[in-house]
Amino acid sequence: MKTIIKVIFAACVLTMVPVTKVSAQGSAGHIETPKERQARLEKERKKKQQREARLRREQAARERAKRDQEAAREREAKRKREEQEAAARRQRAENEAARRKLEQEEAARKKREEEALKKWTVDSEYNEGMALAKNGYGKYGYVNEAGKLVIPCTWASAGYFEEGFAPVKDDKGKWGIIDKTGKLIVPCQSEWPNWFHEGFAKIQGNNGKWGFIDRTGTVVIPCIWLDVDNFEEGLAGVWDDNEKSGFIDKTGKVVIPLQWDNNHGFSEGLCKVWNNDGLRGFIDKTGKVVIPLKWHSATDFSEGYAGVEDENEKWGFIDKTGKLVIPCKWTDVDDFSEGLASVMEGEWGNGKHGYIDTTGKLVIPCKWKSAWPFENGRAKVKDDNGTEYYIDKTGKIVK
Repeated sequence: MKTIIKVIFAACVLTMVPVTKVSAQGSAGHIETPKERQARLEKERKKKQQREARLRREQAARERAKRDQEAAREREAKRKREEQEAAARRQRAENEAARRKLEQEEAARKKREEEALKKWTVDSEYNEGMALAKNGYGKYGYVNEAGKLVIPCTWASAGYFEEGFAPVKDDKGKWGIIDKTGKLIVPCQSEWPNWFHEGFAKIQGNNGKWGFIDRTGTVVIPCIWLDVDNFEEGLAGVWDDNEKSGFIDKTGKVVIPLQWDNNHGFSEGLCKVWNNDGLRGFIDKTGKVVIPLKWHSATDFSEGYAGVEDENEKWGFIDKTGKLVIPCKWTDVDDFSEGLASVMEGEWGNGKHGYIDTTGKLVIPCKWKSAWPFENGRAKVKDDNGTEYYIDKTGKIVK
């Protein structure tokens, strides 16, 4: 049997007769003819070609989409770059315009400052041949009696000249001292203005304590005192850490012990002092009490007299022996100057001022709202309307 099958298979091979095959229609046992096979292969080839063509189209579509996306991104990036460049150009133009505006404003400001610096007015009376000058920006300098600005208006504030020197304040609010050339001889480091008196000026050290400098700006009395007063008649009041006061001489030596609650400096050889009860009296330069501490208030001695206030809050005058030579009858008094002293009668706020002589006689009636001491035969007075006048010693208004 096996032999018969082999013979038949060989014959089929030799005659190219295909073996049994299921047709494309699924018929079992159908033998595919060469023509059918060729048709099937052709059909498969076309399907393959169609599939490859579809894949190529899909690939091409993906590549086009990718190119379109890249192009869109490039267009967007370009648009953003152009917008950024335009914004940068606008910003540069705005910055340039702002810069030019600032330059113009700065130039205008400097011009105004220069104009303001050129314009100044005399802002005080003359003292030692110098008066304060103030410009349009509120800065101070000094003008001489010829009307020439000799020290530029650069200071935030300034004081009058005394013994050839004047205090000045810088823009930081600190005070120093200049000479008449404008040279700063004491740096601006003090909280308060100080003047030279008898060749010495107060100065506050870095430790917060006080001492004195000379006219070269050299510290000649160390800064060891809680507070100091100016030199008057060769002596200066000083206060220790216990807030007691006494006096030193120009070498810095304590010549009157620190035992008083307060003092007001020497005038005509006597100094007003007061105790912890607030009562005033006077000591001499040895520290001896020569006028008892019994007055509620007192002025310094001037022309041999000092004003004193009694327990009824009325004022009169004592002489250097402590004798009450002009009764306490006035609401207020000022120092004697050129033989006359201003006095006030009436209540505070509504009182009127006039002048008395050293005998206590009222020689110029009390009719002025305010009155100042006599100087060179004249005194300044002010009426109820605020108008100021000058009067002579008879009370007559003069120019």
